[in-house]
Amino acid sequence: MTREKLVGAARTLAFVLLAVVTIYGTYRFIQGDWTDVISYWRGNTTIIPALVGLSGIDVALEGAAWMWVYHRFGIRVFSRGGACAFVAGRAGLILPAQLGRLIRPDAIVKLKRSRMADALKAEGVVFVLDAISVVALLVALV
Repeated sequence: MTREKLVGAARTLAFVLLAVVTIYGTYRFIQGDWTDVISYWRGNTTIIPALVGLSGIDVALEGAAWMWVYHRFGIRVFSRGGACAFVAGRAGLILPAQLGRLIRPDAIVKLKRSRMADALKAEGVVFVLDAISVVALLVALV
């Protein structure tokens, strides 16, 4: 089996895994009991705009940090293609064991912006920086 066929098979397997996890999660989400959730949010409607705003800021800051790290590795991501690669990686967050982090380097390689080894190194640095920020947040909260 050639390298291209192997990579294609791995991409297909990753997509199928993502689709199965998404379908199962959506099914469980729809089948859940919504009465407690609805009553909670009816009493706290002023929180919703703040949550939406904070979520947007979180995604924007994560995207800026991701693009900065990739830029430091010499990978051109400050473009529409780079932004799409970042958003595709966000879609893979539901995969177990941080496997969604492999979507962004794969997308960058498909855009012919970098070799896989360099993109994986950059993604590894992004992961370490994320972990450091989580530890710093927990230490600050304690």
